[in-house]
Amino acid sequence: MKQAKVLSSNEFKRALAIANSGRHSLRNCLALQLSFLAGLRAKEIAALVIGDIFSVSGEVKTMVNLSAAQTKGKKGRVFAVNDKLAAALQAYYVEMGLGELKRTTPLLRSQKGCAITPNSMVSIIKTIFEDAGIESATSHSGRRSFLTGLADKGVGIHILKELAGHANIQTTARYLATSPTTLLNAANLL
Repeated sequence: MKQAKVLSSNEFKRALAIANSGRHSLRNCLALQLSFLAGLRAKEIAALVIGDIFSVSGEVKTMVNLSAAQTKGKKGRVFAVNDKLAAALQAYYVEMGLGELKRTTPLLRSQKGCAITPNSMVSIIKTIFEDAGIESATSHSGRRSFLTGLADKGVGIHILKELAGHANIQTTARYLATSPTTLLNAANLL
């Protein structure tokens, strides 16, 4: 099975620039950031509601609980919100006036104001990559890039497994891509 492309930081920036220039730019940029900065699947991004991410007072949660219904499989999981993602989420909260909406309102909405389906989220992300001229990138590229990037920085596979919400390490290992630079850096540790 062919795996989703792992994007370089320049490709991610190019995709963000494309998302930022089109219709629904705030929504689409946040969808990419949730994928690349938290490793979320398209289904998980589409399933988020305001109350998942923000406290009653409007603060971004650092740890977000996803229910079994929001994730792949039959098991809930937790994801961490890093500083970059927290800043993007807080800006989105203010810009979109989320404090005025019910906590059960979808975080990312369609132009009609309703929840985006997982298939539509996949399509949105795929279109952004196509418009950015990034071949072989899919909605899973952000997730794969997130895990590979952390592995390249020395994060252990047990932590990566938890961040990905995988049941076993073998699944996590399939997500990781190895670059020539990573191999050279490893060899130079001696």
